[in-house]
Amino acid sequence: MFAFALPRGGSSATVERARAADALVAQGHVDEAQTAWAHLWDEQPGDAALAARLAWAAMQHDDRAVATVWWLRGDRAEARDPALASIASRVREAGGMVGAPSRALPLTSTEWACLAFVLMVCVGLLLPRRRVAALVLIGALVAGAWWPVESAWRASRVLAVVRAPRMLSPGDVQLDAGQVVEVIGRDGDDVRVRVTRDLDGVLPASTLWFPWSAR
Repeated sequence: MFAFALPRGGSSATVERARAADALVAQGHVDEAQTAWAHLWDEQPGDAALAARLAWAAMQHDDRAVATVWWLRGDRAEARDPALASIASRVREAGGMVGAPSRALPLTSTEWACLAFVLMVCVGLLLPRRRVAALVLIGALVAGAWWPVESAWRASRVLAVVRAPRMLSPGDVQLDAGQVVEVIGRDGDDVRVRVTRDLDGVLPASTLWFPWSAR
């Protein structure tokens, strides 16, 4: 069984529908719950709690590739979501999420904003000591800009997930199901992907999940 947070920012009806879907799991109807969660996601995309539920459902079918796709979708919002962290451990243990991006500093947008505010208050208190105040001001500006800059950078990366074990062409590098690669180019059905900084190759589009395309 599992324990995930309810979807955030939705109406009371959305929360009730999520609870109803959760109840289906308790009755052993995982597929029906998965369908209900997917419908909620279509109406409220980006919710980490729903993504965690859908990743969990995928793991019930031992599909670490689809679970990785849902983790990526949920992780695109806030850092350090407890529901995603919980399911991520299980997906990694199963061999998924290899190559998944991490955050430089796992702070939420609210925490970055609070840090910037506190530092700006400190700047005012330290004005008599201009050099120190200037350094603190730089820190405040960095804290204020970090979240939008990091979010823009993460959004600019085109990632894909390997559907099933596959050899990367050219060469004899084995890619596993659930492995995350970066898309660096595409020519029709041929997708050029980067696995590491010094390793790239070509895969057919049909062998990849694209997390931010239509389901």
